[in-house]
Amino acid sequence: MAIVTLSDIHVAFGFEVVLDKLNLQLHPGEKVGMVGPNGSGKSTILKLIVGHIDPDMGRVIKQKGLRIGYLSQETMFSGDRTVLEEMHAGVEHLLKLQRAIQAVSDEMESLAGSELQVKMKQYDRLCHDFEIEGGYEYEIGIQKTLAGLDFEPELHHAKTSALSGGQLSRLSLAQVLMLDTDLLLLDEPTNHLDLQATEWLEKFLTGYNGAAVIISHDRCLLDKVACKIIEVENRQARVWNGNYGNYVQTKETERLQQEREHTRRVEMVERTLDFIARNKDQEGMRKTARGRKTRLNRLLKENPDFLDKPVNQKTISFTFGKTDRKSDLVLRCEGLSKSFGDLTLFENLTFDILNGQRIGITGPNGTGKSTFLRLALGRLEPSAGRIRMGRNLRVGYLDQHGDVLDPSRSVLDEALSVNPGLSSEQVRNRLGAFLFTGDDVFKQ
Repeated sequence: MAIVTLSDIHVAFGFEVVLDKLNLQLHPGEKVGMVGPNGSGKSTILKLIVGHIDPDMGRVIKQKGLRIGYLSQETMFSGDRTVLEEMHAGVEHLLKLQRAIQAVSDEMESLAGSELQVKMKQYDRLCHDFEIEGGYEYEIGIQKTLAGLDFEPELHHAKTSALSGGQLSRLSLAQVLMLDTDLLLLDEPTNHLDLQATEWLEKFLTGYNGAAVIISHDRCLLDKVACKIIEVENRQARVWNGNYGNYVQTKETERLQQEREHTRRVEMVERTLDFIARNKDQEGMRKTARGRKTRLNRLLKENPDFLDKPVNQKTISFTFGKTDRKSDLVLRCEGLSKSFGDLTLFENLTFDILNGQRIGITGPNGTGKSTFLRLALGRLEPSAGRIRMGRNLRVGYLDQHGDVLDPSRSVLDEALSVNPGLSSEQVRNRLGAFLFTGDDVFKQ
């Protein structure tokens, strides 16, 4: 029996229709990945389920008493509480029971006889409720969850106002995972997680007894966790059995079948038209030719999409142009070290990066990966040693949070500012490779 049913859902924002005649069911215990182009309505579906928005038409039916944990892409913290206080806020019902147990225990100290017996029964009942609700394990659970998501003990008592954007995202995820839920709705949960934390999340979701819907671009996560894939495209949702790898393979097989079927249909129509053209004026064949023409016209009228070519989902497509550099040296580190106060990120790094090499930088959050890039760009000074770029380099830099972008400018204006020598048409063509089409280029 489904725990959530979306029936004939229609959602529009202004003149833009996001979902239309969408039908979807979620079942107990299923771990489901949700994929689709940006802006296709994935996050909208989660908001419909949790009740943050209502459909313009259609119904959202949820099992009575269904407990939902929802992770959105936007984090909301007041900044006044510490990390631990925010984690405890998610189990306020347990804290209430704990305070009630302590209050009854204090009262028992001054009672005797029948009054004490009554209080002891109340104390036992509260302790039983606390145990049933997992009260004796919740503190351990909080510590394990924070550790799994890369929160060092020294951060537990830090105010949320002092945390980075990535840390706030991870704290939101930790809060949701600590809730007692039947269904988890996770919108891009691996954002800001390093490899170790992502692996921890995979194990958590694998052992989680409830159902989960996971919006993610992390193929590895969806391969290891999901038993179904929900594809949101063209305002509707389609369910594919199996993990992400199976979905890709099955969809490719279907695409090839559709292309072969389209080719077969085109060839059949062309052969029929050729037969009609050759025989419409031939004695003894006119009647046959007219019959075939009538049947063909009826077929195309009753099936207006009969000759439509299968539409493939657009993907980002670009290549890096060749450089005309004459020097092989791109970057050189000599005894490079960087510290912040008593915290040493790395020391005595010595290596060269040469033209044509592709270098990956991995490691847990907070170990200095972004700091190394900022050192290379000259935005930070090393604590020891030196780092220098090769001569006459043209450097492109993408930071984690898009801080280099001006939110007041449109996509087109921002792109034009990078290379003012290009015309608007040339820039729009390049933006098209990144799926910015039509009026998208005028959005801020």
